[in-house]
Amino acid sequence: MQLPINLRDIFHLNKKTKEQKLFEERLYREGLEREIEKIIETINLKTIKSKDIATKFILQELDILRRGDIDSQRFVEESGFHLAEYLGASQKFQEDKEKIREVQDIFLSFLDKVYSEKLMFESAKKILNGIMEHWEIGKYSEEGQLFIKDNQNRNSKERPIKSSNLSLDFKKLKKTIMDKLIYLDNQIQKLLDTFSSVPMHIEQEQPRVKNENKESIKDIEPTPKIYNDKRVYELMEEYSLVIEEIITGNITPKNQKDVVEFKKHIVLALEEGNNLASVFYPFLNIDKAIDFPITKMEEKSKKLFVDIIKSFKKRGFSVNLHKYLYDNKEDVYMLASKGDIFMQYLVDFWYEQEEEKV
Repeated sequence: MQLPINLRDIFHLNKKTKEQKLFEERLYREGLEREIEKIIETINLKTIKSKDIATKFILQELDILRRGDIDSQRFVEESGFHLAEYLGASQKFQEDKEKIREVQDIFLSFLDKVYSEKLMFESAKKILNGIMEHWEIGKYSEEGQLFIKDNQNRNSKERPIKSSNLSLDFKKLKKTIMDKLIYLDNQIQKLLDTFSSVPMHIEQEQPRVKNENKESIKDIEPTPKIYNDKRVYELMEEYSLVIEEIITGNITPKNQKDVVEFKKHIVLALEEGNNLASVFYPFLNIDKAIDFPITKMEEKSKKLFVDIIKSFKKRGFSVNLHKYLYDNKEDVYMLASKGDIFMQYLVDFWYEQEEEKV
């Protein structure tokens, strides 16, 4: 009995030697490479009319590719564009929708003809790379190169948190701050580690500063401000037992009074112009009498703020923080697009939160 044509092809395929299969695969790949070069040329020279359209097309494709496999995600991360630029781009640029669709039609039509999913993704990345190279955007631009280099430098400097730091004594940190008054990464990280460790008891012989003490200090030295950075760090030490609850929003009834007192100190510090106190503003429900947008945070404040988010990400945050970030979202994107590494982290943080909801 004669085999049907499709079964005959399958039977013949199974009889092929390994060398024959490799030879046919090589021929297919070589032919595919030539076709990819033709498509890149067509898109760059005949379809895309400006650098602006090329950039918008690439950003939309990166927004889609970032949801792909590890290789696709790596391609996106090494594209020379920041997450703030391509995140949500597939829903943007409505004013150039038709021009972008013209490019996408050619791009997708070609990919549909590639039989292997692996080869399809490889082809897509080669075409996108060819477009970026021709129009000198992304990693082929001066700005993109600087962004990639900055990412590499930051990744090489990252250090894991050591468990031995968890038992750090607050007094040791306070002494370091008082001696040098500088804001180094290891000081801030040690402070955060203490928040993550088992709560320590505050010595009773060191009572909180009362109002009358503040009055006497004011009388003796009226010029210096009460809430300088040293004082804010002292407040972190003094109210260490409730700071974690403030950050997570899980405030226990027994600590409610201390939370109110800490909040009063932060309000007074902000009114006096201390910027470091702004780190705790997003976590507290403070009246609109004091409005402190994220654009007013100084570098040292943003650094501590982002480090707190990194350290408490797995435990969650107060409703106040989520509202604050939502209200300041446009400013965060604006600062991130201008190269602010702390705001870039917040964009990444939002992306992770959105992914977890899906």
